[in-house]
Amino acid sequence: MYFSSIAREDRDGKVDLKKYPPQAGITLELCAGITDKKLSLEQIAVEEMLEECGYQVKVSYLQKIRTCPVDEYSTTVIHVYYCEVTAAMRTGKGGGIDSELIEVEEVIYFFVVLVAMLETSPKIEEVGVYNAKKAKEWKVQPSKTAKNCHNYIRNIVDTLNLEPNPEKNVIALSLGDPTIYGNLNPSKETLEAVQAALQEATHNGYAPCVGFESAREAVATYLSYDGVEFCPRDIILCSGCSSSLDLCISAVACSSRNDNILMPKPGFPIYRTLAESMGVGVKTYNLLPEKGWEIDLLHLESQIDENTAVIILNNPSNPCGSVYDEDHLRAFLSIARRYQIPVIADEVYERIVFPHKRFVSTASLESGVPILICGGLAKRFLVPGWRIGWIAVHDPINALNDIRKALLALSQKIIGCNTLIQGAISSILLKTPQSFYDDIINFLQENAKITHDAIEKIPGLVPYMPDGALYMMVRVDLEKFPQFETGLHFVTRLMEEESVFCLPGDCFQLPGFMRIVITVPTDLIKEACNRIADFCNKYYT
Repeated sequence: MYFSSIAREDRDGKVDLKKYPPQAGITLELCAGITDKKLSLEQIAVEEMLEECGYQVKVSYLQKIRTCPVDEYSTTVIHVYYCEVTAAMRTGKGGGIDSELIEVEEVIYFFVVLVAMLETSPKIEEVGVYNAKKAKEWKVQPSKTAKNCHNYIRNIVDTLNLEPNPEKNVIALSLGDPTIYGNLNPSKETLEAVQAALQEATHNGYAPCVGFESAREAVATYLSYDGVEFCPRDIILCSGCSSSLDLCISAVACSSRNDNILMPKPGFPIYRTLAESMGVGVKTYNLLPEKGWEIDLLHLESQIDENTAVIILNNPSNPCGSVYDEDHLRAFLSIARRYQIPVIADEVYERIVFPHKRFVSTASLESGVPILICGGLAKRFLVPGWRIGWIAVHDPINALNDIRKALLALSQKIIGCNTLIQGAISSILLKTPQSFYDDIINFLQENAKITHDAIEKIPGLVPYMPDGALYMMVRVDLEKFPQFETGLHFVTRLMEEESVFCLPGDCFQLPGFMRIVITVPTDLIKEACNRIADFCNKYYT
C-alpha cells in the first residue's frame, strides 16, 4: 500500500507503509478532509482497513490539525490527510491535483501523508515539559581516567578541617606560588616583552601544536650551556611544566603493558597523579635527609623491575630544596643506563640554587641515557600563571625517535600553549639581566637562613637547610609532642592556634615532616617562626 507523501507542505515521493509495520508502535492519524466532524463512509472504510492490518488509528479533522504546529505532532505518528476525490480529480480534470491515486477495495481516495520522525521516537507527551516525578533516575558515569585522578595535596588538606585563630592573621607557608604575597615580581624586561608582543598583535592566533619556531629556538638557545646544544626540533612548548610532565609520562608509559614509573620519595605528587590517572603504576625510591636528600641509589636499583618504563628525577627538588652535584647525578644516570630506562628530568627549578652550589643539568653529563627534560618559566621567572612550559629532548643515542613522534601527537590534544607569551619568550629568556636572578637567589637564601636558624632553636623540630628551590623540609619529633598522634594533627593544631599553615609531609609521602615555603616576605617568615616556637614550647615534653 502506498500513500503520496508530503513533508511540511512539500510533496516529494511516496511512503511505503510496509517499511513501518504495526509492530513498530506507529499510530496512523487519519485526518478527514472535512471540517464538520461528519465521518464519510469512505473514511470509515479506510479506518477499518488500517485497523484490520494491525495499525493503531486516531481520527482527527483537518481544521484541528492545521492549527497545530508540525513540531508538536507526536513523533511516532504518521499523519494521514484524507479527503474524498471527485471524479474530476480522479481523471486529472478540473482540480488538477498532481497526486498519487490509491485504489483501496474499489474505492479511490486521495491521501497526503505528513511523516514526522518515524522508527521508535518518543511520543509527544514524553518530549514535552520535563516532569521530575515521572522521570527515571539518570546518572552519567565518569570515566576510569577521571576516577583514577587524585590531587593528593587537596585530598589530604581538605580532610584537616582547618580553622585559623580569628585573633591572628593567617600566614600561609604552604603555597608554592612565589607571587602570592606580591613581594616577588617578574623582571621589568619580562613585562616589557609581553607588552610589546601584545601591541604587535602578531601572536593572537593559533600556533603550531609544538610552538612557534621562534619561541622554540629561544628555549633551545636558553638551555644550551655547559657543552649542551639544543635545536628547535628538540623543543616542545607546553601549557606549564605540569603539562610537560603529563605529555612525557603519557608518551613513555601505558597501562596495557602494566608499566610503572619510579618517582622520588618524598616527591611532588603530580607525578603520581598523572601516572595513576592513566592506569600506570607508581613505585618510589627513597631520598636520604641525613645526606642532603640524596637519592638512596641502592634502594632505587631495588625498585626497578621489567615493567619500569621511566625514572623521574627532580633536581632541584620540591619539596626538599636539595641540589645534586655532578658525581651524584652520574651515579644515578649509570643505573638508568645499565637497565636501559629513560629518564624524565623535572628541572623547573633549574638554576635556582644558592651561591655555594652549582646547578648541573643531566643533559650536560654525556651519560648515554635518553632524557626528557621538563621546565618552564613559572619559578625562575616568577610567572606561574602564564602557563609556559617545555620539553627538551636529549637523545644522544637516537633511542627516542618514536617518542618524538608520540610527543608531537600528544601535543595536539591542547593545540599548543599561550601564544602571546610565545611572542614574548625570546626577550624574556635572553634579555632578563643576571642581576634579577641574583636578587631572587639572595632573597631566598637569606630567608632560608633566617628560617633554618629560628627553627633549629625550637625544641622538637629538625630543619634541613636547602641548597636551592623554594622550600625547606622540617621533621617533627612526634615523641616529644605526645598530644599529637600524627604530623597531620600537629599542623592542624598549629593552624588552629597560631594561624600558621605548613604543608604536611604526608602530601609528599613522608609523614612526620612538614614543608615550609621560603618565598614569603621576611617579616612574615620571622613572625611565623615566632608563632611556631610558641606553639612547640607549649606542647613539648
